[in-house]
Amino acid sequence: MVSAEALLSAGLAAIQRGDTAAAVEHFGEIGKSHPGEKVAILKAAAALRDCGQKKAAAMLLSRAVAAAPRSRGLLQALASAYIDIGATAEAARVLERIAHIFEKFVAESPEPRHLIDLGKVRTKLDQWDQAEAAYRRALIEQPEHAGATLHLGVLLMTLGRLTEARPVLQRATVLDPANPLAHLNAARVFLRLAAFDDAVTASRQALDLVPDLADAHQILGTALLEAGYAAEAIVSLETALELAPAEPSILINLAKAEVSLGRRDAAEARLRRVLAKDPDNATARVLLEGAATDDEVTRALLQRAWSADTINAYTEARRHYEAALERSPGHVFALSRLLTIHGVEGRLAEAGVCHRELLHNLGQTNLDGMAWMHLALIAYQAVLRPMPPALYRPVTAAIDRQLARPPSPRAPARREGRLRVGYLSSMLRDHPIGHVTEALFAAHDRARIEVHVFYLPQGPETSFTQAIAEGAEHFVVLPDTAEDMAAAIAARDIDILIYLDGYMTLALLPVVAARPARTQVFWLGHAGNCELSAIDYVIADATVVPPGEEALYGARVIRLPDTYHCASPHPIGAPMTREEAGLPPEGFVFCVFNNPEKIDTQVFDAWMRILARVDGSVLWLSRTLSPAVEENLRAAAVTRGVDGARLIFAGRLPDKARHLARHYLCGLFLDTLTLNASTTALDALWAGLPVLTVSGNRFGARIAESFLRAAGLPELISPDLAAYEDRAVHLATHPDALAAIHLRLAENIETYPLFDIRKFAFALEASLLEISQNNGRPARE
Repeated sequence: MVSAEALLSAGLAAIQRGDTAAAVEHFGEIGKSHPGEKVAILKAAAALRDCGQKKAAAMLLSRAVAAAPRSRGLLQALASAYIDIGATAEAARVLERIAHIFEKFVAESPEPRHLIDLGKVRTKLDQWDQAEAAYRRALIEQPEHAGATLHLGVLLMTLGRLTEARPVLQRATVLDPANPLAHLNAARVFLRLAAFDDAVTASRQALDLVPDLADAHQILGTALLEAGYAAEAIVSLETALELAPAEPSILINLAKAEVSLGRRDAAEARLRRVLAKDPDNATARVLLEGAATDDEVTRALLQRAWSADTINAYTEARRHYEAALERSPGHVFALSRLLTIHGVEGRLAEAGVCHRELLHNLGQTNLDGMAWMHLALIAYQAVLRPMPPALYRPVTAAIDRQLARPPSPRAPARREGRLRVGYLSSMLRDHPIGHVTEALFAAHDRARIEVHVFYLPQGPETSFTQAIAEGAEHFVVLPDTAEDMAAAIAARDIDILIYLDGYMTLALLPVVAARPARTQVFWLGHAGNCELSAIDYVIADATVVPPGEEALYGARVIRLPDTYHCASPHPIGAPMTREEAGLPPEGFVFCVFNNPEKIDTQVFDAWMRILARVDGSVLWLSRTLSPAVEENLRAAAVTRGVDGARLIFAGRLPDKARHLARHYLCGLFLDTLTLNASTTALDALWAGLPVLTVSGNRFGARIAESFLRAAGLPELISPDLAAYEDRAVHLATHPDALAAIHLRLAENIETYPLFDIRKFAFALEASLLEISQNNGRPARE
């Protein structure tokens, strides 16, 4: 057998003479014959990478790791090789393995490189929570690590968590003052927070290190302009323009500076340069015309607001929406988005005012003059905030008018073979819809139902996506355009298409409107119906849509026998301590893991009254993408006489099993009222945590009631808010009564239908077969 050293030498010689094929062969032989020769393998892999044979390097290292699965050097090299070839998911798995095996290696190495690499990879995969966790783990091991600090700060800034990012990036500049990127990113966050003096200082520090850094000149110029130093701003912005001549925002800021100095001609010249390249640039057009109408200014402001809104830069978005409303008071799209931001940020009073203004102005707006996409966002807002039918129906009707297609000849219903059922969604991933449907598609009776799942990817694939794909008989990833998506579905000759997303996924509404299936059903995605004329049926149960309310829905109501909602059981992790979860050592824990956007003044007031009546108790809530929610809700607690420290906020855990384990630390889940918990309520019940709710007056306010009836716990359904408060206080102060409910819930999970996915699938199939036997589409009145 040829030694590893000889094969390494032969491979290196082959590279020197340009024979990479021979090199790959020699180095590959090392992996086959000498998998334990780590040094030779690492050298061979490095040589392969350097000569462009990156896939061969990854293959060589993969074989070596199989032979030495705990070699940190090989694992780190393999992760780097995967990153080189763009195999980010594989790189993440290897880096997680390193983190698990070498959790306590601080004494071994001062450089937590694998965790930083893991954070970078998770960022590339848009797995923001996992990326943040990796950087924070690196900083636990090495609190002074400048690179991990900088990466964490940039990630927080990217996610729009600017107040969190600011101190992290400031610390990065202290830990590594010679790094221009630390100062540059600090300047970016200062600018976005309107801390203009700090932005000027940080950008100048970056320029002291790298004088031709275009971004730093642009930030410096913008900050000087916003601070009122127009002449100085022009100098910096001119330099930025020389370095980045294609950047329109530099020209726009230069034009603003020229205007502030009274040089209108110079400003117009710069703006015309922008419009020559980008004729649709609304900001440049508004500035150029000067005497623009309020509508034109509003459009420009809304464009900027929406750009910030889509990346969760809520502070910036809110500023632009408010400016648009100053120009065009009562603009319903601006009010709707502002209402959403107030909800995400926990601004309860502001949300209440905005909601009232939205309802007041909606009835006075020409809805046909609005884009259907904007109207769909307003329709979804109605799920979270009540909207009278007299206002809601015109919104959905306007959407339908814009999306409706001419009726096409209807294909005859098939009478032979299994019923072909298609599910359509973009959320079959780490999303509530992906969580609850994970086990559904595999549970269908293949003798009766042929299951097609149509998936539009709008985020990274996860284990949920993989499980759903494996459980579906046919898993179809859809193309990009609505026309192509509809064609792909139609080609499958689907009998019944079930649309899951409703108004949450704008890209799929035109697909449903095109009617690619004989019969179309709305189910699950959000409370109520998706009011398109192309939707024939809506799936409900007798709790969420009691008899007599059918007229509220444009589609025919089909009721399932136990509950309209499925639930896919998940593993539950090992219990954690209160300290690990960030809870105080003592005191009763009320839990509300709902999206904070569901919180309104009415239910928050009730929670504060409950806390005031239960000494030492705390309320455990969820964070959102906006850090402002914590500050705002704690301040709201103080105004109601409750110490803000009694509100504890939980970050999102990427591992659902660990999240479910957190429920063991809670005594009672308090439901929101206008829109109940859905997946979060199922999570709580599955983990053995009772959920307390109020019987509501609309679909979204009855979801938890449906679950509790299907779990055999009707006593947790309160008739009104006063009874809800009294029941919460009683259970928190009477451990025996609460323990009895916990015990009964644990027993009922095994015997009641809520978590029986096969029974649910059978009931759903029966309803689908009934629809099919009725020849699909119902007659509309």
